[in-house]
Amino acid sequence: MPRKQFHEAFAHFLGPRSENGSWFRSEFQAVLDQWFDWRRDLFADDPSPLPQELRRSQVILAEREQLGEKLAELCDRLTGEVPKYTPRYIGHMVSEVSIPALLGHVATLLHNPNNTSRDVARVSGAIEDEAIALLATMIGFDPSQAKGHFTSGGTLANFECVWRARYRMDHFLALALAISERAGEPMDPFAAGHMGGSGIVPWLGSMRSARRSCARPVLLCQTRTRQRKGSERPLASRGAARSC
Repeated sequence: MPRKQFHEAFAHFLGPRSENGSWFRSEFQAVLDQWFDWRRDLFADDPSPLPQELRRSQVILAEREQLGEKLAELCDRLTGEVPKYTPRYIGHMVSEVSIPALLGHVATLLHNPNNTSRDVARVSGAIEDEAIALLATMIGFDPSQAKGHFTSGGTLANFECVWRARYRMDHFLALALAISERAGEPMDPFAAGHMGGSGIVPWLGSMRSARRSCARPVLLCQTRTRQRKGSERPLASRGAARSC
């Protein structure tokens, strides 16, 4: 890494002894101030459900005091955590959290979006699309064609990738089985399982040719050799496709 970029990276971290603490505190306060102003000004004519006399009541003040005590207790307990921010630590896959990540996370968290629907994530959903496009560009994919979404962490992302890969291969194999049976050609499981989007077109062409030569509807299915107890009918394991 060039020396200039190496030095620029220091602006993105708090520092092992909070060297950038004053600047980070001001940026954090700016995030809170903007959030407070947005909430106060968005529907300025609405009556407040928390009038001043209620906020100063003994019940509210007692709850605030208890919350402050519990928060201080939590912060104190967290000082016993593993100090992953220090250069002395190199024992796991986690390390220091960058300031852009912290500020972005907190700023978004304050608005509590739910990216499962644009009805409740108009802005964060658009940011998600932008981030996916940037990641696609970084690894050489076409950003206009790439699709994806955020997960809560790397473990869930890995599980979802494996599930999607299995789901896709299952459908490719089922489609290839239907095509090979209709076309009367041997099926190559490895090629079928990895044919991808571009490989589906020739397979479909073969299926259409077989369909034109088919005289009656047929439901294709893979059957197990095991028989249902007390019955002569074989058990259908998975319907592959309905052709013709």
